[in-house]
Amino acid sequence: MLKQEKILAKTMGKSLKVVITFNTPTDAFAFEASCKKNNIPGRLLPVPVTLTSGCGIGWSCEVSDREILKFFIEGKKLAIKMMTELEF
Repeated sequence: MLKQEKILAKTMGKSLKVVITFNTPTDAFAFEASCKKNNIPGRLLPVPVTLTSGCGIGWSCEVSDREILKFFIEGKKLAIKMMTELEF
């Protein structure tokens, strides 16, 4: 992202977020429960079909929490479809 785009995004109230998608709603809700139990920041949100052909539910958190989340997913062997960054 260019510096000008970042400035424009901030003035429009947008920010870069990590978004995790899932294959099934069961995976999404299990992920949410595990995150809440372990005080992992983030929340569930609807994911547009244009992003993924998964279940339509995703997890969003701050980009600064990405590494924490990666280690958490690997350590708990949680089922995810994809991890990406989106601006919204």
